Amino acid sequence: MVAHASAFRAPDSFNEKETNTVFLLTETPFAEADLKKAVTLAEVFKAGFGGSCYFTTVSLPSEWEHTETPDGSLSGYVRIFGGHETTVFSKYKLFYDFTFKAARLKDFKKRR
Repeated sequence: MVAHASAFRAPDSFNEKETNTVFLLTETPFAEADLKKAVTLAEVFKAGFGGSCYFTTVSLPSEWEHTETPDGSLSGYVRIFGGHETTVFSKYKLFYDFTFKAARLKDFKKRR
């Protein structure tokens, strides 16, 4: 079960002059010590997921919306795959439809 949302900002994978907001959804919050040591977004993935995770790029304006709140966190919604289940890795049925409030934990100068 996904219970925690965290937000990070890091350079885009293909264009380092652009910055992306990345939301990570986890069962437990990130360990503060691991976050302090991380200097790239890739290191956060490794700390939070043991090096492997499933990720989805949200690209259509209708799939998500977020705003920054006065306390610096981000809130919004995600509704992906057109609101219907899709099969990933040929065996897992997946679909996102949730609202969130994510603490903005860290900004990174490097993605990897």
